Amino acid sequence: MSAELLVTVVIPTRDRQELVATAVASILRQSYSRLEALVLDDGSRPPVARAALPDDERVQLLRLESPRGSGAARNVGIRHARGSLVAFLDDDDAWRPDMLRRLVDALVSHGEEAAAAECGYDLWEDGRVTFRYVPDPGRDLRRMLIERPALQPSTVLVRRSALEELGGFDEELQRTEDWELWIRLADRYDVAVVPEVLVDRQADHSKPTEAMLEGYVELVRRLEPRFAQLSPAERRRVLATHMFVEGLLHAALGRPADARRAFWAAWRRDPRRWLALAHLSRTVFGERPWLAARAVWRRTRALALRTAGRDPLVRRW
Repeated sequence: MSAELLVTVVIPTRDRQELVATAVASILRQSYSRLEALVLDDGSRPPVARAALPDDERVQLLRLESPRGSGAARNVGIRHARGSLVAFLDDDDAWRPDMLRRLVDALVSHGEEAAAAECGYDLWEDGRVTFRYVPDPGRDLRRMLIERPALQPSTVLVRRSALEELGGFDEELQRTEDWELWIRLADRYDVAVVPEVLVDRQADHSKPTEAMLEGYVELVRRLEPRFAQLSPAERRRVLATHMFVEGLLHAALGRPADARRAFWAAWRRDPRRWLALAHLSRTVFGERPWLAARAVWRRTRALALRTAGRDPLVRRW
């Protein structure tokens, strides 16, 4: 039955014509061929040229004349989708050949109670893998999403009917619109898990923006009613996580005083969060000592994990 399902792949892009061509090529290499690829040009200057994309009748190019953000671009793709299943691929990521087949099979076998399926990914930086995420089939996804964005767009396959029912992505949010959608999705449906690495993602070195900070703060505000449902210890830990991330964003925006306040608040809520203290020292002593100390810590941690027979790259959430 899964072989009969059409998958629509939505790829938002802006001003990255060469990258998106590589992403589309990884779609066309899929062992699951019943698909269409919709490239959403989010106001690129100059516009993405159709000739720059692979010559395949399954590939279509749609253009938004002015930039509206990845959430809006994905929503346009959902509205144009012909497939009963929708997948999303960021323009700097790539799928391994069996990605779609494995996720379609998992979603179909899971039954109608599941609206999505997810797999793992490798994160690449300077030509090497620096992080490996493998989803845990036994996780409590609803609980996890209160604390962190446990799903990534490039690793998820979703039923189009569920996306339409949920109203798609919230276009007012910047860089957290996918996280917010997964929260609403997990409230109503199960998410099937394929505990394999089937996606290659690239580390994002772009500097955070004011809109990104505002989007994060707004999402945390929307989560506040859920915090009250947690145990006191769990609530402290979750709030410490969010304060820590806000500190990272303030630091990246060149606001050391705001970053110090956030890191200090994170540590006070959860004294076991020693990374908050480490980053607090970062705002005091500067970037050079911090980067040197971080490099030493990463090498030491990797050696300790390998000695214990564990892969230092793997995270299971």
